[in-house]
Amino acid sequence: ILDVLCQSVLYGGDEEMRHTAVGPLLQGAATCEGYAQAVALVCRMKGIPCGVIIGNATDNAGRTDRHAWNLLRMNGYTLLDLTWNDQNGIGLNTRWYYGLSSRQMAADHLPDAGQNIPHCGEQDNWHAQRGLVIATEAELLSALQMFSREGQINLRFADSVLYARAAHDTHALLDDFNRACPQDAFYGAYSIVHSDAQQCVILQRTE
Repeated sequence: ILDVLCQSVLYGGDEEMRHTAVGPLLQGAATCEGYAQAVALVCRMKGIPCGVIIGNATDNAGRTDRHAWNLLRMNGYTLLDLTWNDQNGIGLNTRWYYGLSSRQMAADHLPDAGQNIPHCGEQDNWHAQRGLVIATEAELLSALQMFSREGQINLRFADSVLYARAAHDTHALLDDFNRACPQDAFYGAYSIVHSDAQQCVILQRTE
């Protein structure tokens, strides 16, 4: 459901309907509030309890602005920000904000006071469910082998030092990988996007 919304909706516009579920579902464009309202409506239609949270969010460049995201109940309570997953400018659905815990979302999202928001765990996290949370050198090495074979990886880091190497010293990291695993060495061009707050990295082959 969420991937289809990402594929079909563009962020933008300030018309009244872009702030409601009508914008994304019928017009194909929305503000963050419109995204959140559409997620809530579609999830409820599928029998998934879902509400909208209003507050402030700070982006990767340090800019803070008013924002809206979602609280869902699946295996437990979990948090979602579809607007920030949908990076139309670079053609990506990052999935960095699928199934976040209260702790993870608090890294860059601050809800307004007075909202009844239960504690959310990490059981529905997109990366955790797919074994894409990196906590050790061995896990990072295995992920880079996958990148060399498949041309793309989307990782969340539990270790800040490993995250810094992957996000901010990528060229040196790949050089080390090529020396350690010559049979899987990667020498092509690549692009990288990352979130310091969420400690997430996407590497993509660009050749």
